[in-house]
Amino acid sequence: MTKTPTETVFQAPYGNPEQHVYQRGQHHGYLWIVAHGVDQGYDAEHITRACQLAKDLSAPAHAVRRLTVGGWKVFTDYDQDEETVNRWRTYVLALEAYETALQERRTTFDITPKINVKYPLDLPAKAIGMWEVTATNWGEFFIRISLMEIKLGGAFLRDGRTGADVPITPEMARDHVGLMIQSANEERDAWMARIFGGKIQELEYAVETFDPSYAFPRPDEDDDEDGE
Repeated sequence: MTKTPTETVFQAPYGNPEQHVYQRGQHHGYLWIVAHGVDQGYDAEHITRACQLAKDLSAPAHAVRRLTVGGWKVFTDYDQDEETVNRWRTYVLALEAYETALQERRTTFDITPKINVKYPLDLPAKAIGMWEVTATNWGEFFIRISLMEIKLGGAFLRDGRTGADVPITPEMARDHVGLMIQSANEERDAWMARIFGGKIQELEYAVETFDPSYAFPRPDEDDDEDGE
């Protein structure tokens, strides 16, 4: 039986619940943008968009906000306001502490690698057809890993003590929000065709080439045999 880790909760030093953006798949490592956004009263959707923009534009790691004329202000630009910078720093430290606690939580699973795969999952890579796991697509990640396990006839992980297979669960998949797989994104239909198309064709061929002279037994024939 595997260990079940206790829930890890983000402990924010300030702000309201609807403001916090603590999943790496949403903030992409731009913790100062989050700290500033929460301090300014922005909601999580606004902050998530700001972080996505920073990622798209390759903003500096310590970016705080984008300037209207282009470029970025970083936290060192606010050194003259020590109180504000220290407040933001406490938020950044809380986000970093949360990520550390989450990583420790993941490693508390008494599960060891199988076929050179470590937990957290960094596996099927190109086979999974996803660039990264986010707060909005982790369910699809779960579905695809589950289907891959069905296709391969076993789980990617196993219990370190008993050796029993441990299939992926929705909780495991959700814990991987922020995981960079860096495989080209594929819609589910295209992915299914690529992964299972060969198997479907194989089964169709088996049906098409089935012996046409085979006579399917009728129920009454079976009954007669049983009665003899």
